[in-house]
Amino acid sequence: MGISDQYAELWKAIIRPPRDQYEPKDLGPKRFRIAGQVIHRTDLVLENSYGKHLQCSWFEPERRPAKELPCVIYLHGNCSSRIEGIATLPVLLPFGITLFAFDFAGSGRSDGEYVSLGYFEKDDLACVVEHLRATGTVSTIGLWGRSMGAVTALLHGDRDPSIAGMVLDSPFQDLRIVAEELVIQFGGFRVPKFIVNIAMSMIRNSIRSRANFDINDLVPIKHVDRTFIPALFAAAEDDTFIKPHHARALYEAYAGDKNLDSRSGDRQPLGLDMVRPIQEPLDHYSGIFSTSTCEVCVGLPQIKDEEEMMMQQAIALSLQPDEPAAPSARQDSSISFLAQETDLLHLDDSEDSASTTRVERVVNKAGESDADGVHSGTEVVEVDSGEKSPQKK
Repeated sequence: MGISDQYAELWKAIIRPPRDQYEPKDLGPKRFRIAGQVIHRTDLVLENSYGKHLQCSWFEPERRPAKELPCVIYLHGNCSSRIEGIATLPVLLPFGITLFAFDFAGSGRSDGEYVSLGYFEKDDLACVVEHLRATGTVSTIGLWGRSMGAVTALLHGDRDPSIAGMVLDSPFQDLRIVAEELVIQFGGFRVPKFIVNIAMSMIRNSIRSRANFDINDLVPIKHVDRTFIPALFAAAEDDTFIKPHHARALYEAYAGDKNLDSRSGDRQPLGLDMVRPIQEPLDHYSGIFSTSTCEVCVGLPQIKDEEEMMMQQAIALSLQPDEPAAPSARQDSSISFLAQETDLLHLDDSEDSASTTRVERVVNKAGESDADGVHSGTEVVEVDSGEKSPQKK
């Protein structure tokens, strides 16, 4: 591999990692049963402040115990998609917390060519938060982010103190430090400093010209000393992309109630180890959306530290609805997906083809973003749910 190829690999690792390619059917059935409740998935499209369409999914109980329920927004990693958020369903839905997952611009099935590791993704998140608050059916909002998504949560939390709690899995403190670590890792630990500086200059210029942002401007640690949202930080000791010292530095500087969970291994999303299939899975969701009867047990990791237990309880309580969910939704420790029931199977192709998708563009009346990055007003466009891009009426 030549020098130019090596250099290309470095900037691509930051703004154009392998894109998660999937089909809508990979999201599983639109209706399924979990802890005695029928859950419905609503797919929708939001338009961000840059005109990019974001593919979204909202998982809610069909019979709501209250008009307003808490919602967790799942924010995926740099080379992932909303599919990653499916692993959190057994953790959230039995406790009356809805889940909203979406593809950032430049990821999954959403518009966009590049990701920015949080720089522009925070505006995607602001669009989603504005939409959820406008529905009138959400009581409190929590954020659960991994890698790029965790940084996005931090950047949003700095400007939105109403967020109830955050789970921050493998965030980084400074994008330039991450880039320098990639250069050293790629070339070996004995790379001369001047070579690192040259490579960094080339990477910075390439990213600025392609993705329209400066890596020197993405420094999450500058935001945490004025953020007071309860937060659980997580770090993977063997992570080769975002090393665990980043999460530790952010944790130490964080101003709000906080805790740190360090675990061995690479960046498996926090929560995946909480889902254990009872029988051999028939698809790549570990049996969660199998086409046969399947039970998935939720085994929450044992909490060994009293302070950690108090922190997790505080975050959970801050998201709880005013009226408790039905006892079966809280007490049933197993989750059954009864896909053999005809009313819980995938919608057939004819119904899907006849449906429409809501495209909501969150803008102010002047068509420009507000000064704080959050937009007002909602423009609704209905389009065909096929593959072609939505067109305004």
